[in-house]
Amino acid sequence: MSEYPIFVPAADGEHLAAVLNVPESPRGLALLLQGLGPPRSHRYQLWTRAARALADRGIASVRLDYPEIGDSTGKLEATLDDPPVDAALAVADAALRATGLTAFAALGNCMGGRIALKIQGRAGDCRGIGVILTGDPVKYLARKGFPKARGGVRHALVRKLRRVRGKAGGGIRWIPEVPKTLATSELLVLYAGPESTGAFLERSLSALASRTTGARTVYRYLPARPTNRFELDLPVQQRVVETLVDWLDVLMPARATERPDAAKGVGAVP
Repeated sequence: MSEYPIFVPAADGEHLAAVLNVPESPRGLALLLQGLGPPRSHRYQLWTRAARALADRGIASVRLDYPEIGDSTGKLEATLDDPPVDAALAVADAALRATGLTAFAALGNCMGGRIALKIQGRAGDCRGIGVILTGDPVKYLARKGFPKARGGVRHALVRKLRRVRGKAGGGIRWIPEVPKTLATSELLVLYAGPESTGAFLERSLSALASRTTGARTVYRYLPARPTNRFELDLPVQQRVVETLVDWLDVLMPARATERPDAAKGVGAVP
């Protein structure tokens, strides 16, 4: 495996720092997307460990610093509903060009999961999208509350009521990107948290899949203490890595690309 630090041109003359891991005979590329705040290694070096484990299975990967974070320049003005999709796409496209690969998947946690869902079908031959969740999945995958309840105490109460009703059997009112992804590629949802919340998420996802023609879903649950940040115990972190690697191993083509110059174009990335 070779590991290449790269800088990808962005808007207004800025540059995005990324690290591209390429095994000797790559058969696909995974884009690894953390939440807002951590650098490209993710918390506790999770993406670094995942990238090296993926390389052992013949899968290349790229991880990036969002603008204004780590070694990237520029200014980051992002929210959960408006994440830095263009930055992620720029790095994904650069990595695909550099390696000569086409098979592609994106994995994300928190805001990174939103990015992964939004870039489905916009980079390479997208084989799948993976979303890693902790805490309350409604926060990350559900539309916002009712339009008439805007701001203040009323808004907070309506949101709380919606969540209670959902967990009682109503399910999640999904953001549009979730059913769109289900209709076009495989969707992995990995949840680490309380069992009751995991069961609610699985029921909601199964109900959506049953209403979506050709839906391909993979749900994985890991018992973990409640947290809305990616602060998982070391054994849980290791199982997250193993789950992602095993999923991508099946998802990607069985054979490496036949291009003789694959993985030799990294020097061409500005």
